[in-house]
Amino acid sequence: MASLGYESTRYSDVIAHEYAPELAFCRDVVTVYEGSEVDYQIGTVLGKVTATGKYKRVEATATDGSQKAEAIYVGGVTPQTSYNKSTIAATTNTSVVAIVRGNALYKKQGLVFGASVDTQAELDAAYAQLEAKGILAVERIGTFATIG
Repeated sequence: MASLGYESTRYSDVIAHEYAPELAFCRDVVTVYEGSEVDYQIGTVLGKVTATGKYKRVEATATDGSQKAEAIYVGGVTPQTSYNKSTIAATTNTSVVAIVRGNALYKKQGLVFGASVDTQAELDAAYAQLEAKGILAVERIGTFATIG
């Protein structure tokens, strides 16, 4: 019987550069709270709920503040949590690690958005919101990287 290999998303598939990762300059442990169970993989874009300060997956249809891209999930905080994926239990505060400030460069093709972020205008708005925080997009063109 043939077996298929599966390789999950890696940090380097999403983050092209992070300033002073040894100091966690761009990272922070944040609290996420989802209404239903959700799997986050590296590159999941998070919005921040204005009333609570907690994060959740960004959705264009949200009206609680989480429609604005604020951070990028990069891993769990405990040894029991897979580095590249976390299952966020429904209605439970969960701590995760996220890129919350620049100077950082990410690869657009590595980002994961909520289902309602489905137009180019919504994606462009999210990229601009991250850029305002110093978290910049990198597009790979051949062997050269361009910011934009």
